[in-house]
Amino acid sequence: MQVTNDWLWEYDAAGKQLYVVIDDGIRHPVPYRSSQLINIHFSQQALDIDDASLFQKVLDDLQQFDELQGPHLLPAALNAMAWCRFGRPQMPQSWHFQQGELASWNSQRKLCELNSGFTQGLFYILDNDGEFSTVMLLSDSMTLSDIKTFQRFHVVKILNDRLLPATIELVQTTKADWNQRSA
Repeated sequence: MQVTNDWLWEYDAAGKQLYVVIDDGIRHPVPYRSSQLINIHFSQQALDIDDASLFQKVLDDLQQFDELQGPHLLPAALNAMAWCRFGRPQMPQSWHFQQGELASWNSQRKLCELNSGFTQGLFYILDNDGEFSTVMLLSDSMTLSDIKTFQRFHVVKILNDRLLPATIELVQTTKADWNQRSA
C-alpha cells in the first residue's frame, strides 16, 4: 500500500478521536486518547512527506517478517505514523519490565521483546536515542500486573536495558546466515 495525496489526518473534537483517512475515504481510528496526543487542533490536515516516509518505513520493516503478515500490518504502520507525528512525549515506565542481559543494543534492530514477569510481548521500536526507546506493542496484549494490561499498539518509553532481542528477528537472521553459508 502506498500513501496518496488523498490521505488525511482527521480529528473529531466532539468525539475526541484522531483518524487517518486513507483510500476511498476509509477512516482508521487511532487507538490513542486525545490526552496522549499533541498538536491536534485541526479538523482535517494532509499527511506530509515525513508522515508518508515513516509509514512506508514501518510497513517495509514489518513486511520482512512472515509472522507479522495479516490484518494487523496496516494498522501497525498507521498507528506508528500517528504516534510519531502526534504522540505526547512520555516519561519512561521501565519498572514494569525486567532488565535484559545485553550490554548494548544494536540500533539496526526494528523489533524487541519486553518481559513483565507475567508475560513477554513483541514490540516495534519507534525511536531509540541510545539510552531510551519508545516502543509499540505488536502482540495482542501484555499483562504487566494483576491490574494493568497493555493492548495491541500501546506505546511506552523504556530504558534500553529492558530490551530483549525479538525471537522472530533472531530466527530470520539465523536463517539468512545459514542460507549464505550453504550457498
